Amino acid sequence: MVVLMFVVRPLTVALVTIGSPIRKADRILMGWIAPRGIVAAATAGVFGPELIEAGYEDGAVFLPTVFLVIIVTVLAHGFSLGWLSRRLGLSAGA
Repeated sequence: MVVLMFVVRPLTVALVTIGSPIRKADRILMGWIAPRGIVAAATAGVFGPELIEAGYEDGAVFLPTVFLVIIVTVLAHGFSLGWLSRRLGLSAGA
């Protein structure tokens, strides 16, 4: 979870925004809150049962793990978004 939140997501946003006119503060905020897990949840919902059917016993933990990641990141990001956006000068009240 920690690697996903603090390394994978920010690195992904940094890589896909190379050469774009997006400001550094915006990139930092996007790296913290984006992307969300709807695609991961949909994919896990489709492939989890297929993995089980193909004989991968761990396929049963695929969907619950994806939802755990979604829940933890939504909570962490939800509680820290206001603080971070104010720190970066991106909130409406900043």
